[in-house]
Amino acid sequence: MDRGCNRREEASMARSGRPRPAPGPEPAHRGDERSRSPDPADERHRLFEAIVETVNDAVVVTDADLEPPGPRIVYVNPAYTRMTGYRPEEVIGRNPGFLQGPETDPATRARIRAALRRHEPVRAELLNYRKDGTPFWVEISIVPVRDAAGRVTHFASAQRETTGRRRMEEELRSATRRLQAVIHAWPLAVIALDPEARVQLWNPAAEQIFGWSADEVLGRRIPTVPEDRWHELMDEEIGVALAGGEVRRQETVRLRKDGTPIPVSISAAPIHDDDGRVVGIMTMLEDISERKQAQAALERLRRELELILNAAAEGIYGLDTEGRTTFANPAAARMVGRSPEELIGQLQHELIHHSRPDGSPYPAEECPIYAAYRDGEVHHAEDEVFWRKDGTSFPVEYTSTPIREDGRVTGAVVTFRDISERKRAEATQRFLLEASRRLSGSLDVETTLRQVADLVIPERADYVMVHLVDEQGEVRTAAAVHRDPEQSELVRRAGGALGAIARVLRSGEPELVPEVSDDWLRSACRDATQRPVLDALRTRSLMLVPLRAGERVIGAITFGVTGQRAGYTEHDLVVAEDFCGSAALALENARLYRGAQQASRIRDEVLRIVAHDLRNPLNTILLSAGVLGELLGLSSEGHPAEKRQLDMIRRSVHRADRLIQDLLDVARLEAGQLAVQPTPQPAAALVQEAVELHRALADEKRIRLEAELPDSIPQVAADRDRILQVFSNLIDNAIKFTPEGGRITVRAKPGVGEVVFSVQDTGSGIPEEQRARLFDPFWQARRARRAGAGLGLAIARGIVQAHGGRMEVESEVGKGTTMSFTVPTAERQRRAA
Repeated sequence: MDRGCNRREEASMARSGRPRPAPGPEPAHRGDERSRSPDPADERHRLFEAIVETVNDAVVVTDADLEPPGPRIVYVNPAYTRMTGYRPEEVIGRNPGFLQGPETDPATRARIRAALRRHEPVRAELLNYRKDGTPFWVEISIVPVRDAAGRVTHFASAQRETTGRRRMEEELRSATRRLQAVIHAWPLAVIALDPEARVQLWNPAAEQIFGWSADEVLGRRIPTVPEDRWHELMDEEIGVALAGGEVRRQETVRLRKDGTPIPVSISAAPIHDDDGRVVGIMTMLEDISERKQAQAALERLRRELELILNAAAEGIYGLDTEGRTTFANPAAARMVGRSPEELIGQLQHELIHHSRPDGSPYPAEECPIYAAYRDGEVHHAEDEVFWRKDGTSFPVEYTSTPIREDGRVTGAVVTFRDISERKRAEATQRFLLEASRRLSGSLDVETTLRQVADLVIPERADYVMVHLVDEQGEVRTAAAVHRDPEQSELVRRAGGALGAIARVLRSGEPELVPEVSDDWLRSACRDATQRPVLDALRTRSLMLVPLRAGERVIGAITFGVTGQRAGYTEHDLVVAEDFCGSAALALENARLYRGAQQASRIRDEVLRIVAHDLRNPLNTILLSAGVLGELLGLSSEGHPAEKRQLDMIRRSVHRADRLIQDLLDVARLEAGQLAVQPTPQPAAALVQEAVELHRALADEKRIRLEAELPDSIPQVAADRDRILQVFSNLIDNAIKFTPEGGRITVRAKPGVGEVVFSVQDTGSGIPEEQRARLFDPFWQARRARRAGAGLGLAIARGIVQAHGGRMEVESEVGKGTTMSFTVPTAERQRRAA
């Protein structure tokens, strides 16, 4: 059969939709088909046709022409149309390669062509394109078809679409890559083992944790377990997993490559094949060294915190958000009179904070302690009380601080301290300050004694006795007071009967009697006949404290409590000693003041005598000297010797009179009775007059005395005679201590609302250590012979201060002294009025 005949036959077969039978020998005779028996070849053909038409794989038959463009399609089954979208008539006569595109692998195409040329079967997987242009993968199996003579007449191919399979394979490969990436980056050691515990997977985290590289361990038994522990491992971990079980977060110890142990947490599970058989183990190990260290540190911290809480002097307890106690340290339990177990789980407010200091109910919703976990703020209080188990209370200072976890308030921690001692110390301090204030406010003995009783009764004593020692050493009961006035006379009688007072006065040491006993009363009583007086007071406790003024014991105070009051303690004695110190100072001051008043009265009497009785004879002497001068005719130029004697008498009388006047002025100053009568005075005139009054005395010592005044200076508000007295004292001193040839300058200059006067000399100066006493009465600097009574500067400063001015001194040894004082201007005085 020629090639053209073959192609016409194949075209006819394609149009019929049936495959042409494979070439074979022609029958010898043709006749009526109905008259001949069935041909087995025809039966095989029909069977082949039925199979090909119904299979799911595409079947393509081409001719065997390998000349370009290559074999042409002569048959396609329906599955081909479903797979490619092309109908038979659209593909018959075309090369099957028309389905291929630019993405089809050229190497695979070349491999197929080479196999066809060799007339060999070939299997390949190609990327083709459907009629709608969508790509799809097919797996192609091509075999040559031979005739009876062995010639290749056709190529038949079966094509199965593998797009879905390849997609699944790609997804599997992608998932595998992702899983590998996760295992590679996983911070936990991921290790896969076969049933013999040989390592099949060893990720970087395992390398980092254990120190072995993957190359060192793959295919080997897991190296992190000591040999002597393999049986345990097989039983506890590998054995469980091989049996199909799981191990979850089991903590154990493994070895690093360097032999050091490392704590790890292990989870293990079996690996199953498709048939469910265990073919290996997948384990994950976490290095829990840091967690173990943190747990150890936390445990150390817990123990340290427990030690701190147990050792703390402050009470510390915790609360949940319902107000129940979660923990309490021993100090907290001890202060409230309970055990820690009695506090845990209890509502704290109802247990120890239920009432206010006055005993009134304390609503829980007003409690600052609970407010800490309600508003998240720190609350502090120091004027409240906690209540003990026995029903007694004690003052506390507490701080309630909220506890936060992840930004949420989960409770509060309360720290508190018993401030009873502090409150008592504060009360004691207030008492002593009040005692000092009140006792120092009086210089009268009787008033001071009343203050002593008022201060200690009834807060610190039920009765008090004060015994004083006079200058002759006699002891008298100066005060005896009972909180019940009707018992005060009994206290006075007891003061005379209590012989212990004499013991304290002799020794100067206090005596504390916490509990008055019969034995003590027997020893403290002066004699047995006076015992009933002491018994009648029903004294429970006593303190006998001496009153000291310097090294002298000037008396004693006895404090007594009666009835059911608590006895005195060492603390009470310390407070009583401080109080008695203030009382002794007040009584001594009162005694000194009384003595000073008496001395002042004597001084005033002496000054009255001086002022009156001494001035009369002086006036008589002065008058007699004048009469004597007239009788002797001393007014003429003759009798110079007699005239000098009479002048000496007159000067002596004037000095004595000035001394008397100075004494009177000092007395007035000390009594605050020095009076001045300021009137407007020209400041320049006062300076000029003072200079002229002392000109003769300065000339006599060859001292240059001069005034320096500005062109304009305001008037001053001054008592003329008193200011001239100030100038006189200052200029007299300057003349006295300035050597011959020296200079004294008297100045005046305006200031702010005042005029500043000064007397400057070129004398010897005043040493710095003497300046502090310069204005003390009767004190004189030791820089020259003693002259006068040392009253001038004291009087001068008193006069200046009476004017509302001030006096100052500047001096340099060897160069001189400047004494300055101020007097208000008349204008300032007028505005002030």
